[in-house]
Parts: sequence; C-alpha cells; structure tokens
Amino acid sequence: MTRFMTAALILLATSVACPCLAWAELNPVIVITLGGNSSDDIHVVVKEEAKKQKYPLDLDTNWAKGKGDLRATQKDAQDVMDEINTLVKKNGNVKNKLNLIVIGKSAGGVLAWNLFRLFYGELHKFHRMALVMVDPHGSVDDDKNTGTYCDHQDLWWPGNWSTDAGVLRVYNIFQQEGAGLSGASFPSSHVHLNLQIKDDGITHKNIPEHEKTRKAIKEALHFVYERKW
Repeated sequence: MTRFMTAALILLATSVACPCLAWAELNPVIVITLGGNSSDDIHVVVKEEAKKQKYPLDLDTNWAKGKGDLRATQKDAQDVMDEINTLVKKNGNVKNKLNLIVIGKSAGGVLAWNLFRLFYGELHKFHRMALVMVDPHGSVDDDKNTGTYCDHQDLWWPGNWSTDAGVLRVYNIFQQEGAGLSGASFPSSHVHLNLQIKDDGITHKNIPEHEKTRKAIKEALHFVYERKW
C-alpha cells in the first residue's frame, strides 16, 4: 500500500470517528427564525433543512426563535436585535467573524425586513448576511408607506443596504392566490430571488412546506454556512 493510500485511509477513518471535522469548513452562523402572528411552522422547516445539510443549529447557542405581530414596531426589531447580540456574545463576540441569516414567515417576514431597515448599520458588521422572507404580510410603524405589505403593496430596498450579493442576499418567496392572506412582492433588481409560487393549492398556510420554498431556504443556508461559495 502506498503512503498516499495509507494517508487517505487514515483521514477517512478519522473523519468517521469525529464527525465534528465535517463542520471544520463551515462558517460560524447566527440563525434567527421568525414565525407569523399565528404560525410557527417556519421554525420546523428551517430546522429540517439545516439537519439535512448537517449544518449546526442549536437553540441558545447559535439559534433563536421569535414571531411577528400584526404591526412591526421598532421595539419588535430591537428585541430581535437584542437576541442577535446575545448569540454573538456566545460565539466570540466579533460580528465580522460571523455570518447571519434571518428567516421570517408572514408577519415574521415583515419584521425581518424591518429589522434590516432599522438596524442595517449594525448588521452590516457581519461578514455575510442572508434575509429570507416567506409570504411576508403585515404593516410597519414609521416607514415611508402606509397600510399592509401584501399583494397590494410591495416591499422596497432601503438606500443604505449593500448591493453586493457576496455580502447580502435577499430571498423573497410569496403567493397571491385564492382568498386567503397574500404575500408581498419585492421587485427590486438587488433582490437575489423574488419568487412568486403559483402552483395549484398553494396558500399562505402551506407555503413554508412547498418544495420551492425549501429549496430557497436551503440555498440561503448554504450561502451563509459554506466557505466555498
């Protein structure tokens, strides 16, 4: 047996014995998931997709869960920012050595957008960020629009957000079918993915489980976790 083959077998045996080595090439990531006013299914979907890819996701270590309200306020955003800072302290307390992903559904999606709108200067200290909104639906205090973000009003790109897709990637998955609640579009050219799902049977309730939603979440997780992108 050649020395090369011997070394390869030793490396394989070591990685099997110590799965943590598989995580050695992953970025350290802070994960925030925000449910809707009356739904928490987005937490389950994100956990499942992270598990499939073997991405570390642990409550109170690098993951915090929350929820949106019918109207997103500055206090709501501040509460989420406080959760982020708490997790940052548990992970070395240096934002530029960490990545961040915030994933919100319905009112939680609007809250996630408002978090970035209000605190982008602080969030920009992270090395890489992803913002994922699933059927964002709700209103916001003190922004430039009135009324609800839904099929009648689009989300918009604040002027201070980075347009570098290697720094910030925004994903918006929405539906505007049927008589139930609808999600807002995000038609800015800077948005990495603005996907309207029009498949038969799609609703505000079941969109987190849809394969296209899961694919977008998987891609966003990959963007923040994987070093080689």
